[in-house]
Amino acid sequence: MKYSFLTREFEGKVSRGELREEMIEEKTESPEGEILVEVDGGQYAATIAQNLLNFLAVEGQVAGEEFADEIRVNVVGDDLGSLIGAQGRTLQAFQQILSAMVNRGAIVNKRVIVDAGGYWARREEYLVSLAKKVAQKALKEKREISLGPFSARERRIVHLALQDMPGVATESVGEEPQRFVVIKINPAKK
Repeated sequence: MKYSFLTREFEGKVSRGELREEMIEEKTESPEGEILVEVDGGQYAATIAQNLLNFLAVEGQVAGEEFADEIRVNVVGDDLGSLIGAQGRTLQAFQQILSAMVNRGAIVNKRVIVDAGGYWARREEYLVSLAKKVAQKALKEKREISLGPFSARERRIVHLALQDMPGVATESVGEEPQRFVVIKINPAKK
């Protein structure tokens, strides 16, 4: 990730997380005196996430990895229930805060995805199974069936799980935070 500093002096910090020298992959100065710093986004995001966990008194180890269009952060530990929260809501809030901190000052923003204790892997597996089961029921009964309410991430999982299923289509309806996925019969889709 590339970060832009509008001051000539590099204080060793970006956003509100710590940027250590070993994270810096490249540092250049523009003719206008702007300092451009390129860092390992995964390592940078992991450092900020670890600082947030420490502040929240949540014990866990953090690893981050940067990809072309996103940064994935994984938290492992013995008791991550307080970080995950009811239906993953606290984890989603943590992800939003981390994303804002990581992308502040970035020239190109990347989506930041946080998983804790494998929560999202288990949740995705459950949602895919549920979506397929309910789609089969919708086909059998020849009627629309609603699922949710779900977060945007959960709705996306359901839509993707059913996008190639013949005879059904999906649509998100409602207003946040009460948005549902409606599974519809679509005989034209083969």
